Amino acid sequence: LCCDFNHDGSLLASGSQKGELKVCCVKSGEQRHCFKHAKGVLTCCFSHDGELLASGDKAGKLLVRAMPSGNTVRCFVHIGCWVRSCSFNHNSTLLACAAEEKLVLYSVHAGREVQSFDQQKGWVWACSFNRGPAQLLASGGFPSPLIVYTVRTAELAWLAGTARTLRLTGDE
Repeated sequence: LCCDFNHDGSLLASGSQKGELKVCCVKSGEQRHCFKHAKGVLTCCFSHDGELLASGDKAGKLLVRAMPSGNTVRCFVHIGCWVRSCSFNHNSTLLACAAEEKLVLYSVHAGREVQSFDQQKGWVWACSFNRGPAQLLASGGFPSPLIVYTVRTAELAWLAGTARTLRLTGDE
């Protein structure tokens, strides 16, 4: 149902309908880990430095594991919601989560929710941070269009299908 390479392309994580999150060595094909979720794994992503692996499932759990040990370091729960997408920011301090009709931002280190975004109407299917320090977070869903937020202020920065333009300075 999902897959993601780590930062240097040496590992590939893949989630299945059976609730398994497997991590394999790309070069040898050897399976390094097989983590169990209660229900199907819908999303997975490595942090940009490859030290963390997040995965979300149909049971509403978003788990963060330390790599290469595989130890669970955080568990965020969305009761009654499927976790459809997740994304780390550029320095792995924040983790975004798309869970049904919610887009939520977590502090990885503090282990708590720090922001909820309410511009999305309907289902939130995907989320993604930009790779640079501008701290932009995009989300897409149905029936809402693609939305880009400025994370620092939680303000709408860009909305697909409108004349609203994205204007950023280097410190945003």
